[in-house]
Amino acid sequence: MKPRHSWPLMFAVGFAIIILTSRLSSPVFAQPQGTPLSQVETAFDAVHTAEQAGANVTGLDLMLNQASGLITEGAAIQSSNPAKAQQFFTQAEGIAAQVTSDANAAVAGGQAATFRGELVLAGELGAIGVGCVLVYLFLPRVFWRIWAGVNSGSKVSPA
Repeated sequence: MKPRHSWPLMFAVGFAIIILTSRLSSPVFAQPQGTPLSQVETAFDAVHTAEQAGANVTGLDLMLNQASGLITEGAAIQSSNPAKAQQFFTQAEGIAAQVTSDANAAVAGGQAATFRGELVLAGELGAIGVGCVLVYLFLPRVFWRIWAGVNSGSKVSPA
């Protein structure tokens, strides 16, 4: 007799275990307003917006990484040296505020750069289109003039 496997039951139990364990270890992303981490998250959102607008955000990313590093260092020493940890948190808040203001300014620059790029592309496509029309209009005339000049000394005789 063949053993009976209840794979739907095994699948359901496995799925329930995965869901329950993922719920137990899910990180908390919501930070109270005013904490250094929430300010870095706000700065990250501003940098993301600037990047979507076409701005170069490489320097802003480096500053965000520096602020994140300061928060990590501050959290690591908070129990042993709270004064130094607070100093790290204050520096991270300052960097996050600077990144946010720089990102908001970069949005306008990114939009202008995108617009200039679109104008250049439109100009290039227009020039290619005009070139194609000119070739279409004048190539047959130029071709036949050159052909007539090259073959001007030829004589055509009946065969």
